[in-house]
Amino acid sequence: MASVLLITCFLALLAQQSRLYQHGIIFGGIIRQDQVDFISLVTDPEKRKVMTKFIGATTTAYLDFEMLPYGEAQVFTAVFQSLGEGVRIEGFEYRRRDLMITGSADTPEALDSFVSRLDASNHFASVIIHEYPPGDHAVPFEIWCISGHAIPAVLI
Repeated sequence: MASVLLITCFLALLAQQSRLYQHGIIFGGIIRQDQVDFISLVTDPEKRKVMTKFIGATTTAYLDFEMLPYGEAQVFTAVFQSLGEGVRIEGFEYRRRDLMITGSADTPEALDSFVSRLDASNHFASVIIHEYPPGDHAVPFEIWCISGHAIPAVLI
């Protein structure tokens, strides 16, 4: 009996550490946000792709101990609401609590508008853009969204 209980606890811990479980937790937090249109996340392939990339980056950050879970649904909401026409997100990466967004925009104006909306969301302490020379019909970029949340001290 004790061995069954021990094995069950071990399997439960493994399940909680799995990417699928982590993706589900993050997805659940995102769809509970009032400001995110769940229907458009499901029906619009571009928005679904952005959400999938964000969930993947967040899960990777958790599993690599890059950050502790804190407000990822609100971060997604700020990014999602800031997106506009002509901006494509190609990737997300967390570095501690800061978020790097890579992608491209059709025009410098579309990129400036996206960055302005990110900054106006008041979710980030700072939004820094690194714009690269225009390529074939696109303006590639990296945007650093500096978290406004302090990283808690860990006493050892």
